[in-house]
Amino acid sequence: MRRVFYNLFWMWQLEKEEQWLNEMANHGYLLVHPGKIRYEFDEVERGMNKVKIQFLTGSRYNKKNEDYFRFLEDVDIHFVGAVPMLGSCVCYFTYESSLEQSAIEFFSDIDSRIKYHRLMCVYMIIASIIIGLGSALNIYMAMLPNNFNRVLNGIVGGFSLAVAIRSIVYAIQEYLVIRRLKKERKIHE
Repeated sequence: MRRVFYNLFWMWQLEKEEQWLNEMANHGYLLVHPGKIRYEFDEVERGMNKVKIQFLTGSRYNKKNEDYFRFLEDVDIHFVGAVPMLGSCVCYFTYESSLEQSAIEFFSDIDSRIKYHRLMCVYMIIASIIIGLGSALNIYMAMLPNNFNRVLNGIVGGFSLAVAIRSIVYAIQEYLVIRRLKKERKIHE
């Protein structure tokens, strides 16, 4: 029987999303159609399947990606769907729990993880600049003597400034992850 669940994950929360999907699989719900907020599941035997999320560059319909999906099908890792993300896509795969060790090896591509974290870092920097400019404008308007919305502008400006600072902190965290992955890649080479 097909069930629909709704859950919101930000684009930088792939690990958290994957963890939730695997918890659903452990409860007997296997992902059959991913979405940005809406997820469709089929009821299956509990704990028999796992879900893996992978970030791939290019479209889901890219020849290279489709060849990759066919290769994974040959080793019983099934492509479920993809969610587009500005010149790339987040792909969802399911596999039986007994294949877990080999499945982990397929999804350990450090270069694709570096590309993903680099993209998230760029998004956060752009967001912090835009939000920071809006914050500065609100704070400036709060200082104008003839503005009747001074308090509201001050509150919005302060909140926006906090969001911009959090975006910068997140971009720094993503940069540190990129550095760690590059060190890990050098060790494996």
